[in-house]
Amino acid sequence: MEEITLVIYVDNLLLTGPEEENKNVMDLIEKEFGDCKRKGGQEFRFIGMNFVMRDQGVFMKIDLKTLLQNTAGSVETPCGNNALSVKEDAEKLTLENKEKVHSVVAKLLYIAKRPEILFIVNF
Repeated sequence: MEEITLVIYVDNLLLTGPEEENKNVMDLIEKEFGDCKRKGGQEFRFIGMNFVMRDQGVFMKIDLKTLLQNTAGSVETPCGNNALSVKEDAEKLTLENKEKVHSVVAKLLYIAKRPEILFIVNF
């Protein structure tokens, strides 16, 4: 077996290596966990990043404008005095709104580099 690299981010996998080895590993993963969407080739997207494989190396581009699309709003500081309080009687989110919140939080986690931002986004 030749060397391959497997990167896991939440529910996304990036597998690099010889095509036949990648296929074998994906077959094992699908045998254990069920069908997976597969994408291959010299150009692909992975968690908001565009990768292009060339003889000169691997090129990556992150388009923050696209990544943060539909993520609007601002506050004076990343968290206020009541950042860790939870309203137990708050109205529950609809399934559609839960998916939107999950998407926005995942995007924020991806770009959050400063500890004071990462802390509150994680919460």
